[in-house]
Amino acid sequence: MNKYLIPLIIFCNLMISSAALNAAGPIAINDKGLPATWRSSKPVAYQTDQGGLGSLSNAEAAQLTDELFQIWQNVSSATISFENQGVLSLDVTGSNVLEFLDTVTPDFPTSPIMFDTDGSITDALNGSGASEETIGFAGIQWWIPSKGEIVVGIAVMNGRFQDGDPSVPDLTLAMFRGTFVHEFGHMIGLGHTQINLDQLYIIESTFAFEVSNVPIMFPIAVSEGETLLRDDLASVSTLYPASAFASSVGKIRGKVFLSDGVTPFQGANVIARNVATPLVEAVSSVSGFLYID
Repeated sequence: MNKYLIPLIIFCNLMISSAALNAAGPIAINDKGLPATWRSSKPVAYQTDQGGLGSLSNAEAAQLTDELFQIWQNVSSATISFENQGVLSLDVTGSNVLEFLDTVTPDFPTSPIMFDTDGSITDALNGSGASEETIGFAGIQWWIPSKGEIVVGIAVMNGRFQDGDPSVPDLTLAMFRGTFVHEFGHMIGLGHTQINLDQLYIIESTFAFEVSNVPIMFPIAVSEGETLLRDDLASVSTLYPASAFASSVGKIRGKVFLSDGVTPFQGANVIARNVATPLVEAVSSVSGFLYID
């Protein structure tokens, strides 16, 4: 069985955007244009860490995790589901995380959700000081490219943003929750969206842009909530379509060419907007996103 490792491919940073800015379609595809997805015939199994998460107890952190996965599961037009299979066999910390990750093989029975109580896991994996900026990260750990099947995901939640220590200012609980709805989106195979990306300079310079217009899969953490917008709903439903999804929505078909009108153009962000509420009711797709040269 041909398995391919993707090590923690996406993370969300407090100050700046992450590297990849593709639409909230698949985060990975194989050479036949098949996106990486979990097998929809069974729930995505996960286990939570034994420790706390900043000022949150282990029980509170585990409950938070369950609630945030449930947001994706509640999308009626999608089939993705999750199952909490209890706690990991150890308390993962900065001193043992590398050794632990060596055990997360393609046959690891669940996807580990690590509670980084003091930021030491984040520093161990991303370098000293990373925990002062990185709220958390998640992604695909192992998948089978020939089948487009994800078999193990992984996530790290940084408790330094919920510990009351002023050396790294805490996020509101709403923003912290929204960040991990986003990160768990990566774990199920979603990339970043570019909806309203042209407004990013307004967000970064003045925070004047209405953050309720920002999809959960926006590339930086700005949302004060965890509501999935139209683009998020469309993206997860396209990857994991419920039986009635295709017949309940419209379709736009077309081709994007260079100025010569002949050469196909890969990488154009095509957006469909409701003219009555154009910032909120919008969905996007990037031309040629299922093609690898």
